[in-house]
Amino acid sequence: MASARNHMRYKITISYDGSAFFGWQRQKDKPTVQGAVETALFKVYGQFFTVTGSGRTDEGVHAYGQVAHFDAPDTIAPDKMVNALNHFLPPSVRVLSCEVAPEGFHARKSAKRKTYYYDMYFSGVECPLLVGRALWLGKKGDGEWGMGNGDKDENLANSEKRIANSGGEDLHWQPVGVARPNPSDTFHSSPPYPIPHPPSPQRVQAAASLFIGRHDFNAFHCKGSSAQTTVRTIFECAIEPVTLYEKPALRLKIAADGFLYKMVRIIAGSLIRVGEGKLAPEDLAELLRTGADWPGKVPAEACGLYLYSVEYKNNDKL
Repeated sequence: MASARNHMRYKITISYDGSAFFGWQRQKDKPTVQGAVETALFKVYGQFFTVTGSGRTDEGVHAYGQVAHFDAPDTIAPDKMVNALNHFLPPSVRVLSCEVAPEGFHARKSAKRKTYYYDMYFSGVECPLLVGRALWLGKKGDGEWGMGNGDKDENLANSEKRIANSGGEDLHWQPVGVARPNPSDTFHSSPPYPIPHPPSPQRVQAAASLFIGRHDFNAFHCKGSSAQTTVRTIFECAIEPVTLYEKPALRLKIAADGFLYKMVRIIAGSLIRVGEGKLAPEDLAELLRTGADWPGKVPAEACGLYLYSVEYKNNDKL
């Protein structure tokens, strides 16, 4: 998209390790991904240009396919822009591709579908190569990995009654191995606590499927965003077994037309608690129905979350 001043809109795809960043959005005196890209752009052109992302990833969250745009002089061809920006970017941030944006393109407003992954793994000893990159769930229980006997334990039976009897006010379950005591210390504090009773994939998958469709996700987000509505459509929400550095792991794949503040992490944390037997699938269904702002919701660690892709019209996937 060009202007009379020979500026054009560049569309870039960015991958980054979010461990050392305080999220995407530019902040004063703190390293952020947006700040890193804008600094590199300044070094390329000698003047400041704003970089607009498809969304604001939180502190410690990673991206394989973040999409952004910026308006700048058309003196640099898109294929040259990749190397120009990467020359000035830190190794933890890389521009994967660049192209001239279509007419009317906006990285955030034009997005039709976003896909996130959330990775969690089992190991008796925390894997150093996965610190900051996946949630450590501790050692898997005997006979639990890849199995789900479908029997309700006492916690599950009791949990089915909690929401109905309390209207969401008695959901004060405490997190175990999901989030650190001080969320602001995401990558400055000690490692996540291991979960003594790891999730049963079949049970968790049954709960995950409840999120598919158009729902009011008021019960599954944190306050603090400027979103005008909490209604979103989830196209896909599934748990699949994967292997991370030879460690058995689970990956939550979730795709939607948009996400609320910390929505994916709260869904991930809720599904982990279903697997532990601290929540029942019926609890999640009731929360989706009522939108109750339950105090027991806890976002899973940021370390396991990845913005995988952003799609636009005409199946333009980046």
